[in-house]
Amino acid sequence: MTAYELELSNVSKHTCMLIGFPGVSAVGSNGHRLGSPAVRDHSDPARPVILSRGVTAHVFLRILM
Repeated sequence: MTAYELELSNVSKHTCMLIGFPGVSAVGSNGHRLGSPAVRDHSDPARPVILSRGVTAHVFLRILM
């Protein structure tokens, strides 16, 4: 397993809310998608996350091979 920490930043001038799971796909240097998009792990339920302007949330992307 490989894990990456992703940062989701609110660069707007307003508070925003994130709900659910972000869509993630690996992309090669040619801009084409590599393999299938990420599958969601529903063992950790989605919860709303409120981000004030300028705030960054951290999430983990796990890659199982």
